[in-house]
Amino acid sequence: NLLIKNIYKMNYKVRIASKHPSHREMYNLGQLPKFKVRVRVRFGSTKDLRACDIDFNTIEAINNTANKIVMKDKFLIADIDSPLYFENDEAGREAIKRGMLGEKIFFKIPFHSRGRVVYNTKEEALEQTAKGYFEQAQVSKREFRVHVMDGKVFCIDEKRPRDTSIRVEDRPEIKNMDSGFKFRRPMKSYPPEVESESIKAVEALGLDFGAADVGLNDEGVWIYEVNTAPSLRTKTRKLYQKALVALIYKKILSQDVEKSVGELKEEVERLSRQYDNWLDEQPLTD
Repeated sequence: NLLIKNIYKMNYKVRIASKHPSHREMYNLGQLPKFKVRVRVRFGSTKDLRACDIDFNTIEAINNTANKIVMKDKFLIADIDSPLYFENDEAGREAIKRGMLGEKIFFKIPFHSRGRVVYNTKEEALEQTAKGYFEQAQVSKREFRVHVMDGKVFCIDEKRPRDTSIRVEDRPEIKNMDSGFKFRRPMKSYPPEVESESIKAVEALGLDFGAADVGLNDEGVWIYEVNTAPSLRTKTRKLYQKALVALIYKKILSQDVEKSVGELKEEVERLSRQYDNWLDEQPLTD
């Protein structure tokens, strides 16, 4: 750390693009070091348009997650298991009539749903007129939130009911703090696909980091969605801080190496041209 501080002049605070208080604390409390370049970290926000040198989670990547239909299309292209869905249009409604989503169906809106869904029977789903999509109601025995950054899992929580008498599979709706769930470190092992599929999902959306919601039952593992602005408890926020600092230093060093290689290439080309010019100036001899 001392060596890095001697190499780099720390001039700029990291910009945290987010409205969530658990993200802003990293900036307001000075919990991230300063850097020699302007760094912005986007937690689900596309509003900060000021110039910067390094941008983590670009606007394009954030938009891939903001629209849940676009997100699920990205999962489909990347061959990531996710609950089957249809948009609320003529084709989607016909699919529901044919029973392609089963009898129990989620109806979700594509933007800013914040976990709020309507749980329907097939008949009730056909009464929905709002713009959105229908999703197969996968029932998970265990559900996780997997935090991924730079292609690695650095934190994982399991969602568990605050009321210990309730089983996870008895609550098929979205599981978050508002619906009576708490996030805690897993108490028992889980298959490696929980982590590997989460990494695939974050990368498929073009994100530098994200938190994947993962379901698990006897049939396997699937991805519900990826969050770019997850609520962070104190311990999780500290892990984000450490992971972000490491990622920022890695990016800065990578840029410096790339710049040095480019400068070296330019110098070689300059010397080569200089040598060619010198040869052209030499007199021809027998």
